[in-house]
Amino acid sequence: ATIHAMADEYRRSLEAHFTIVGDPRGAWVASPGWPRAIEAPRELANGIVRAQGGHSHRAIIAVDDRLYLVVTEPATFAEEVLATLTAGYELDDTVAREIALTTRCDVNLVARRRLSASSLSPAQRNALGELVGDGPGAMGGLNNRAELRPVGDAQYVTGAYPLHPDASDASGGTLVLLEDWAPSQQFVD
Repeated sequence: ATIHAMADEYRRSLEAHFTIVGDPRGAWVASPGWPRAIEAPRELANGIVRAQGGHSHRAIIAVDDRLYLVVTEPATFAEEVLATLTAGYELDDTVAREIALTTRCDVNLVARRRLSASSLSPAQRNALGELVGDGPGAMGGLNNRAELRPVGDAQYVTGAYPLHPDASDASGGTLVLLEDWAPSQQFVD
């Protein structure tokens, strides 16, 4: 109970969606905020193993069709790893809007075949959600050239990029960038 209370206090202090405290062998001791019925994704388990070895680890993982930035750190005393601490931060619409300010285009995060977060308006978001649900080819494939395609009632220059170095790892999520074509079309006209 004490470790659970401590982990929950860390979660609140770090403003994380969940925290996981593991013992030196990697067994979970407390996990406030973690959905109970969900098995840990491979990349999360790999991070805990790395922390057991005294190394920090960061990854983006999909949990319940949501993307999370997950940071795992070893808790050490001298050279000995006493525990591991993992904090998970949801990559939500607020994050997508903040990235959109930097990129100056609409930012969308896809977990598996579902739109997890977006900077789009609700109507455009729904239209993109339907396209994403149609499968990987609907957005032109990962790392392909940017293409002009309709999303709802507007035309966008689109590009889809993996959020994980191993593009075949579906748990890493996909970044879909959309730039409204209307201003360029107006200039061309």
